[in-house]
Amino acid sequence: MNVDFLWDFNAALFVGGTVLGPALVLGLESAMDRAVLMRDLGIPAGLVGSVIGTQSMINSATGGTLAADWIYGWTSILFLTTLYGGVFSALGFFLSGSGRPEAKTIQNRRRLWRVKLICLLALGGWVGSAVYTGGPLATFFQPIPACIFLTVSVIAILTGRQGHYLSNLSQGCLISSLTSVLVGVLILFRGETEFGLMVSVTGLIYGLVGYVGIYIATYSTDYKPHISATRTNWHWIELTGFLIFMFLAPDTLLDNYQEAAVQEQIKQLELRLDAKN
Repeated sequence: MNVDFLWDFNAALFVGGTVLGPALVLGLESAMDRAVLMRDLGIPAGLVGSVIGTQSMINSATGGTLAADWIYGWTSILFLTTLYGGVFSALGFFLSGSGRPEAKTIQNRRRLWRVKLICLLALGGWVGSAVYTGGPLATFFQPIPACIFLTVSVIAILTGRQGHYLSNLSQGCLISSLTSVLVGVLILFRGETEFGLMVSVTGLIYGLVGYVGIYIATYSTDYKPHISATRTNWHWIELTGFLIFMFLAPDTLLDNYQEAAVQEQIKQLELRLDAKN
């Protein structure tokens, strides 16, 4: 059986760089640290790759020029990043599980904060380059999801208790993404397919990248237990799965674009009839 469809170099490079980079430099004192980082970062990294790929697909399909084979090919590649991220998380889980303790607090605090800063800067550049590769960087800046993300973030910080600000903000990332997805779905149902999908997907990118950044910033601090990465990752899977399987499944997406194309043809015919009359 041919299993070439399970491999894509770009997908593996993105997920591997997002997970292994922090695992190697943050897990600087023990193998257990590296296993925990792989467990917690694998799924979010895979989902970030999937939604960035979805955004690229939407950019490439502007004007309703979607074909069935083309969508199926794109979707299969999108799922690969989630698959690779799940493999990293599963491997980290087994290596850090079976009654083994959680990673200990890192002793070299000065070096830890320097490494965290490097990881955060690298994360921004890594995600930015992936977005830029898939289309114009301007498409990443969507006003609706950006306003939702900023509003929820401010509320999360203002309502957080001392010692819980960042853990509150990590939950705010999830809530803002959920809100953006629902707003995007409402826009999609109004007939603005590409705009609605872009709002949903971009909102997910903001939330996931924000969550990964907060996890890195709070790693080996008192905030980390409150974030509860293993539980929160399941919520990210549910939200992303809701968007992909309900609204980005190939048949559903084809129906949306084909319906939009039919409506455009009807509109053009009406305009021609009006011109003749």
